[in-house]
Amino acid sequence: MKRITIIAAVALLWVGLLSPAEAVSGRELKEQCNSDKNGLLYGICIGYIVGYIHGMDYGVIMTILLTTEDENTYEEAKQINEHLHRICIPNGVQRGQLPLIILKFLDDNPQRLHESSRFLVADALRLAFPCK
Repeated sequence: MKRITIIAAVALLWVGLLSPAEAVSGRELKEQCNSDKNGLLYGICIGYIVGYIHGMDYGVIMTILLTTEDENTYEEAKQINEHLHRICIPNGVQRGQLPLIILKFLDDNPQRLHESSRFLVADALRLAFPCK
Protein backbone atom coordinates (compact mmCIF):
# COMPACT_ATOMS: atom_id res chain seq x y z
CA MET A 1 0.00 0.00 0.00
CA LYS A 2 2.84 2.38 0.87
CA ARG A 3 4.42 1.74 -2.54
CA ILE A 4 1.17 2.56 -4.36
CA THR A 5 0.87 5.81 -2.39
CA ILE A 6 4.43 6.81 -3.30
CA ILE A 7 3.90 5.96 -6.99
CA ALA A 8 0.65 7.97 -7.04
CA ALA A 9 2.32 10.96 -5.37
CA VAL A 10 5.23 10.91 -7.83
CA ALA A 11 2.83 10.60 -10.78
CA LEU A 12 0.77 13.58 -9.58
CA LEU A 13 3.90 15.64 -9.02
CA TRP A 14 5.22 14.72 -12.48
CA VAL A 15 1.94 15.66 -14.18
CA GLY A 16 1.79 18.89 -12.18
CA LEU A 17 5.30 19.84 -13.26
CA LEU A 18 4.49 19.22 -16.91
CA SER A 19 1.39 21.37 -17.03
CA PRO A 20 1.26 24.13 -14.42
CA ALA A 21 -1.76 26.40 -14.76
CA GLU A 22 0.40 29.49 -15.17
CA ALA A 23 2.00 27.92 -18.23
CA VAL A 24 -1.21 28.48 -20.22
CA SER A 25 -0.85 31.83 -21.93
CA GLY A 26 -3.64 33.94 -23.30
CA ARG A 27 -2.46 32.99 -26.78
CA GLU A 28 -2.86 29.28 -26.00
CA LEU A 29 -6.26 29.74 -24.40
CA LYS A 30 -7.41 31.78 -27.40
CA GLU A 31 -6.33 28.99 -29.74
CA GLN A 32 -8.20 26.42 -27.63
CA CYS A 33 -11.37 28.51 -27.41
CA ASN A 34 -11.31 29.21 -31.17
CA SER A 35 -11.02 25.53 -32.06
CA ASP A 36 -13.71 23.14 -33.32
CA LYS A 37 -16.54 23.10 -30.78
CA ASN A 38 -16.66 19.30 -30.94
CA GLY A 39 -12.93 18.88 -30.46
CA LEU A 40 -10.62 18.24 -27.56
CA LEU A 41 -9.06 21.71 -27.52
CA TYR A 42 -12.45 23.37 -27.15
CA GLY A 43 -13.20 21.03 -24.25
CA ILE A 44 -9.93 22.09 -22.65
CA CYS A 45 -10.99 25.73 -23.07
CA ILE A 46 -14.35 25.15 -21.40
CA GLY A 47 -12.75 23.06 -18.67
CA TYR A 48 -10.14 25.71 -17.95
CA ILE A 49 -12.69 28.51 -17.62
CA VAL A 50 -15.22 26.50 -15.60
CA GLY A 51 -12.41 25.11 -13.45
CA TYR A 52 -11.16 28.63 -12.80
CA ILE A 53 -14.62 29.76 -11.71
CA HIS A 54 -15.21 26.76 -9.45
CA GLY A 55 -11.70 26.93 -8.03
CA MET A 56 -12.02 30.63 -7.29
CA ASP A 57 -15.33 30.08 -5.52
CA TYR A 58 -14.31 26.97 -3.65
CA GLY A 59 -10.96 28.31 -2.48
CA VAL A 60 -12.28 31.51 -0.99
CA ILE A 61 -15.56 30.15 0.34
CA MET A 62 -13.99 27.15 2.05
CA THR A 63 -11.22 29.30 3.51
CA ILE A 64 -13.83 31.62 5.00
CA LEU A 65 -15.98 28.80 6.32
CA LEU A 66 -13.07 26.86 7.81
CA THR A 67 -10.90 29.63 9.24
CA THR A 68 -13.28 32.10 10.80
CA GLU A 69 -14.68 31.77 14.25
CA ASP A 70 -17.96 33.26 13.12
CA GLU A 71 -20.57 30.83 12.02
CA ASN A 72 -20.64 32.10 8.46
CA THR A 73 -23.25 30.55 6.28
CA TYR A 74 -22.49 29.52 2.73
CA GLU A 75 -24.45 32.53 1.42
CA GLU A 76 -22.44 34.94 3.59
CA ALA A 77 -19.19 33.36 2.41
CA LYS A 78 -20.38 33.63 -1.20
CA GLN A 79 -21.04 37.34 -0.74
CA ILE A 80 -17.56 37.84 0.72
CA ASN A 81 -16.13 35.93 -2.25
CA GLU A 82 -17.98 38.15 -4.73
CA HIS A 83 -16.71 41.24 -2.90
CA LEU A 84 -13.10 39.98 -3.02
CA HIS A 85 -13.09 38.98 -6.69
CA ARG A 86 -15.64 41.53 -7.88
CA ILE A 87 -17.10 38.87 -10.21
CA CYS A 88 -20.83 38.15 -9.96
CA ILE A 89 -21.89 35.64 -12.59
CA PRO A 90 -25.69 35.68 -12.75
CA ASN A 91 -27.80 32.57 -12.71
CA GLY A 92 -28.64 31.32 -16.17
CA VAL A 93 -25.26 31.98 -17.80
CA GLN A 94 -24.61 29.01 -20.07
CA ARG A 95 -21.26 27.24 -20.22
CA GLY A 96 -21.05 27.96 -23.96
CA GLN A 97 -21.16 31.71 -23.33
CA LEU A 98 -17.94 31.69 -21.34
CA PRO A 99 -15.50 31.13 -24.21
CA LEU A 100 -17.21 33.90 -26.18
CA ILE A 101 -16.65 36.30 -23.28
CA ILE A 102 -13.02 35.27 -22.92
CA LEU A 103 -12.40 35.49 -26.69
CA LYS A 104 -13.89 38.99 -26.87
CA PHE A 105 -11.63 40.11 -24.03
CA LEU A 106 -8.57 38.56 -25.69
CA ASP A 107 -9.47 40.09 -29.07
CA ASP A 108 -9.87 43.50 -27.41
CA ASN A 109 -6.54 43.14 -25.54
CA PRO A 110 -4.01 41.52 -27.91
CA GLN A 111 -1.13 43.18 -26.06
CA ARG A 112 -1.87 40.85 -23.12
CA LEU A 113 -1.84 37.50 -24.96
CA HIS A 114 1.55 36.61 -23.46
CA GLU A 115 0.17 36.84 -19.91
CA SER A 116 -1.03 33.93 -17.81
CA SER A 117 -4.56 32.97 -18.73
CA ARG A 118 -5.57 32.80 -15.06
CA PHE A 119 -5.26 36.59 -14.84
CA LEU A 120 -6.85 37.15 -18.24
CA VAL A 121 -9.86 34.96 -17.39
CA ALA A 122 -10.33 36.84 -14.11
CA ASP A 123 -10.18 40.22 -15.86
CA ALA A 124 -12.55 39.10 -18.62
CA LEU A 125 -15.11 37.77 -16.14
CA ARG A 126 -14.77 40.85 -13.94
CA LEU A 127 -15.47 43.08 -16.94
CA ALA A 128 -18.39 40.97 -18.18
CA PHE A 129 -19.99 40.28 -14.80
CA PRO A 130 -19.22 43.13 -12.39
CA CYS A 131 -20.93 43.04 -9.02
CA LYS A 132 -23.57 45.73 -8.67
